[in-house]
Amino acid sequence: MVRRGVRTVVTASAMAAGAVAGCAHTREQPLPPASAVPYRAATETVDVAPSEWPRLYRPVLRFYGPPSNQARWLDRQLLPATPGDSAGPLLDPATARALVAASDVERLCVRDDAAAACDRALGGVLRLSAPFAPDSTTARVAVRFELVSGPGAPGTAYSGTQVFLLRRQSDGWTIVGRGAADGGRD
Repeated sequence: MVRRGVRTVVTASAMAAGAVAGCAHTREQPLPPASAVPYRAATETVDVAPSEWPRLYRPVLRFYGPPSNQARWLDRQLLPATPGDSAGPLLDPATARALVAASDVERLCVRDDAAAACDRALGGVLRLSAPFAPDSTTARVAVRFELVSGPGAPGTAYSGTQVFLLRRQSDGWTIVGRGAADGGRD
């Protein structure tokens, strides 16, 4: 009985610590295969204003926060929105910097910027999709992660794409589901 009480206290304390840190913790659900496709669906017709992107991408970029010996570089080249596209548009530099700043992730930098915080020999490059939204409270985003030995390194040790389902909350966006896209690992 005492053990059960200790576990409850520890769980409540951990949840409180997460709330204090500004992290919205909810139980993620795996995405069904149809939702883990990294392209815009026909029903996802709502455009998310670029001014909302920093709040939307904050939990996703925090998911990819690097360990202490690595950095992360945000590629301004967006992922394609449809299967036939070779690449999406470029994020403008101001939006890319706003995403990095809003994420609160140490050692996350825009790939084109020279930042001492991201001067690491090992890390990962993140390429984002534009948000795909069926309504104003739900969005889906894809993130391609490539583990590299530097921001301009041509080869990768690992790469994979994950798709995140997010819901708008009163204090921002929360990840409610995620899954590997195209048979990638997560």
